[in-house]
Amino acid sequence: MMPRGIFLILSIMPLVDARAGAGCTVEANSGAYGTTLDTVYIDGKDYKELDDACCAACGNNPECTFWIRSTEYAKQDYCWLMNEWDGNYPYSYYRVGRPHTFVGNLPCEALKFAYSVLGNILSHVSIHLGTVVTNLKLDLPSDNLQCEIASDDDNTNQLFYLKNIAFTANASFNLTGVRDDPLDIGEGAFGTAQVAINVDPEFSVDVQECWPEVAKLNLWNLGIGLNNFGNYQWWSQWLSGDYRSGLKSMKMCNKAVAALPGLELIGYQVGYIRLEPSTQEDADRACCQACDNMEECEGFLIDDYYYYTATNHNASRSCWLYRLSYPNKNRHSNFRGETVTLGEVGMYHGAGWRVGYHVMADTQTQEEKDRHCGELCLETKGCYWWSTSVSGPYCWLHYPFNQVGLFNKGILGISGKSIGNNMVNGMIWRMLKKVLSYICGNNAIVDINRILHLSSEVFGEGEFMLDVAEDFFSTADFSKEFAWGNATFPLLSAKTNIRAHHADVQPLVDDLVSDLHSSFAGEVAHQMGSPIGFFIGSIISECMADKGTCMQSGVDVNLVV
Repeated sequence: MMPRGIFLILSIMPLVDARAGAGCTVEANSGAYGTTLDTVYIDGKDYKELDDACCAACGNNPECTFWIRSTEYAKQDYCWLMNEWDGNYPYSYYRVGRPHTFVGNLPCEALKFAYSVLGNILSHVSIHLGTVVTNLKLDLPSDNLQCEIASDDDNTNQLFYLKNIAFTANASFNLTGVRDDPLDIGEGAFGTAQVAINVDPEFSVDVQECWPEVAKLNLWNLGIGLNNFGNYQWWSQWLSGDYRSGLKSMKMCNKAVAALPGLELIGYQVGYIRLEPSTQEDADRACCQACDNMEECEGFLIDDYYYYTATNHNASRSCWLYRLSYPNKNRHSNFRGETVTLGEVGMYHGAGWRVGYHVMADTQTQEEKDRHCGELCLETKGCYWWSTSVSGPYCWLHYPFNQVGLFNKGILGISGKSIGNNMVNGMIWRMLKKVLSYICGNNAIVDINRILHLSSEVFGEGEFMLDVAEDFFSTADFSKEFAWGNATFPLLSAKTNIRAHHADVQPLVDDLVSDLHSSFAGEVAHQMGSPIGFFIGSIISECMADKGTCMQSGVDVNLVV
């Protein structure tokens, strides 16, 4: 088992750039099980030099296959040389690394570009699964996608590590059957759903075929919001939780999901708006936009209203606007993705918790400490803001949300992680299989390295309609791993007119759209986007039939550790 992050092995022509050379892949805020060979003491002026020193010590020991180091001490640090890897575990004061030979970052840039184009295409596509799940839209933000590339010992394979893969989706659902009277909600449920997922997966890829074989998703956030206008509103509210929220730094207002469901944010209130009656999606977007328009606002919280009637699908909602930073002469802080401080400010801890702690070298300038702390935040799952001490060498990383609702903890006696893994495992495999084809040299259609400097944006629309009967959704069995993942359905309609902003990117767009089209002819598990829709319809159908025991949590723990 490798440290968390996507693990990809494939055969590519060696590439060399300024980053080439011996080094280690590093997993932040993680320990690992294994056998300790030796304990050494290392020196370095910052976290990168300490990583390099521990990596070099491991490389000089022929029995060492990975290392662990503490982050609690400045300049001098403990480094444990290890072998017999037996899995990792979350720990805020450790870092884990494995030696490799880095061979450059051009393939990473190609992979990230292809992934970005694919995400932009999917954001312009609507998917319909019969009459049960309709208007499914998916966003794959790639702004914070991280990638490293290394080579194995004999330089015949290459290893890719990707982090910060996120999915957000919005869809309508209707499990009431045909209603002759639109005011009759019958015994079913109907409304809209929003999904937010974060994963740091591992992949191994066949050397000869560039074929993903094994996946471990390492899911660390699963939020689902159900706006149920029919019956069973009490359990749909329990599943979703009472709140949705977001940070201005996430730039979500114009995305498929404007507020992350199942997350509660708390800060210093700088505004309050009672929104006019509207749909949940419009209210989420209005609250997000209100925060964007207020200079002092840094995050927002909106209530997830759940009592609807057959005649009223809209409701007024409360929108709280928060500032998380506050004046503090002994702190520098900012949000994920930034490496320069907002000023002399601290950050309100709110409803979340610490996800990382580092003691930096006391020889660093304050600017260096801020930059390194911001970089550590970006590589740490669950980190949304960072803070450094002005008077000491300390860096704190934080997750600011409280996870609400049962989806994060699990339902039907199954953990939220297992449900999330089953939902997106095959979809990620399909996406990466296609994206990798441009890197492995087995795609003659697109020379991706020639267009990396161009825009990945697209425009236009696409629509796919699958012939899925309503009773299919009641066949889901969440005690089994993706029990309906091998099902196939006729494609009733496929319409696409999606164009690249730059003509030279159009062949890549056409090839990705063609693969998207062909995915809907295959098994549900490997379709792009639709597994999330099947999950939404199936879980609602299961809980309707279950009438309450779907509230049984599988593992009563937070997904973020």
